[in-house]
Amino acid sequence: MEIPSVRKPFMILAVVVFAASFVMPRPERTHFNPPSPAEAEPHRPIVLVRVDGELATLRAAVIAYWIRKGKKYPADIHSALVEGVSEIIPKPLKDPFDSDPEHHTYGYVVGKDTAFGDYFAIYTRGPRGDSVPKWDKKERHFVFSGSGQIVSNAPIARH
Repeated sequence: MEIPSVRKPFMILAVVVFAASFVMPRPERTHFNPPSPAEAEPHRPIVLVRVDGELATLRAAVIAYWIRKGKKYPADIHSALVEGVSEIIPKPLKDPFDSDPEHHTYGYVVGKDTAFGDYFAIYTRGPRGDSVPKWDKKERHFVFSGSGQIVSNAPIARH
């Protein structure tokens, strides 16, 4: 059965609209997402935008390692993490602010809290070298201040 020629343009339009609905962002998905740091602060130095991306990648790699290695975090992010999830992190990522001067990588902290459980934080000291996270045993979160940045599986209180 052939489609009448009057309906063909409408059928084509319907197919195009249907296909476009998968590509176009839906307002209910994007409305609540905050802008990325680069979008929120267009004047931000590109090195800080790079640090944002690398910290997010490192966080994802640590979580992948945890899943793959039986719910254990890597001992470090310069060799154990690279060996454990080399498809995500093929080589150590160099921190431009040298938070781990021995290995020239980002800072990394792991620990265990009796109520929270195992936790980790990956951080950069920042351009002023004034940021190091500290675990608050009472509040069960990381306390962090200064010019650096941090990612973690635990809550973070920035002061």
